[in-house]
Amino acid sequence: MKMLVMMVGVGLGLALVGLARAQDKGDVGAPPSPEGSSIAAKYPGDAGIEKDSAVLFAENFENGTIPDIGKRWGHINNKADRPMVLDADVPPGSAGTRSLQVTATLGQDSGGDLYTVFKPGADQVYCRFYVKFHPEAGYVHHFVWLEAESTGAAWPNPQAGSRPAGDKRFSTGLEPKGDWKSQVPAPGEWNFYSYWQEMKIDPKMNKYWGNSFTPSPRVLIPRGTWICAEFMMKANSAPNQADGEQAFWIDGELAGRFTGIRWRSTNDLKINKLWLEHYIGIGGGAPFETKAYYPNGKFHRVWFDDVVVATQYIGPLAAPSAAAK
Repeated sequence: MKMLVMMVGVGLGLALVGLARAQDKGDVGAPPSPEGSSIAAKYPGDAGIEKDSAVLFAENFENGTIPDIGKRWGHINNKADRPMVLDADVPPGSAGTRSLQVTATLGQDSGGDLYTVFKPGADQVYCRFYVKFHPEAGYVHHFVWLEAESTGAAWPNPQAGSRPAGDKRFSTGLEPKGDWKSQVPAPGEWNFYSYWQEMKIDPKMNKYWGNSFTPSPRVLIPRGTWICAEFMMKANSAPNQADGEQAFWIDGELAGRFTGIRWRSTNDLKINKLWLEHYIGIGGGAPFETKAYYPNGKFHRVWFDDVVVATQYIGPLAAPSAAAK
């Protein structure tokens, strides 16, 4: 219950637009890493990618049951064993035969999530995942996060509504942005939703809800098709330097880059956690609000596959050879 309250609190701040440097326009100039040397290009279909020296964590959902997968990650939220199932729908080019389907059911649960810690962490981390939104998907509250957190706890503790100390934590989520009041078609547009020591307060609610970094031009999210999403966090090089960054790529194309961020106040704080969540925090609010998040009035479903966390750019799947298939 405590975690659910915190997650709902995070969701209340979705409309807040942050004011960090380079945030308003979205600097999509020179990419922050050499995409031409992607890790995935060396491993067709991602087969064996987990063995690469730059890879910190990898999950293709090919082995074991849902509980087994939860043990591999270290934390799982799968209420009544309902939200998560393994499915045969996989991205084009994948060497696997299974993906993770996560469903939020109206009036029963808010979805599910997986959470893992990779030690000792790093100063620059990339996360690539494949996702597919159901053709009737609505808006989303929270999605996929990278976090730097000092305690190394193996469970989520986002501390929604508060600004983190620079020696304790910073985090960012690559998420669909949009709600029942927006004109953006569901499930929304890609944006970063970030917490760090210099984030801006929501003046209306007097709370530090996550600040939004939205690129221009905006990147709308299609439904019913697999998407390769990758995002990067780069910590500032020294406590007094505002040279941190975050960037994201959609299907291998740089779509948003934001610079000039002083994420942390100590170099001891490393990016060390991944939170893969499909969270819909509406359980029966106003009819128009519920309709926006559950257009079919029943459920909200996504699929995830081929998740990789690394210290270098990962890139989209390289097609496996006919022999490998």
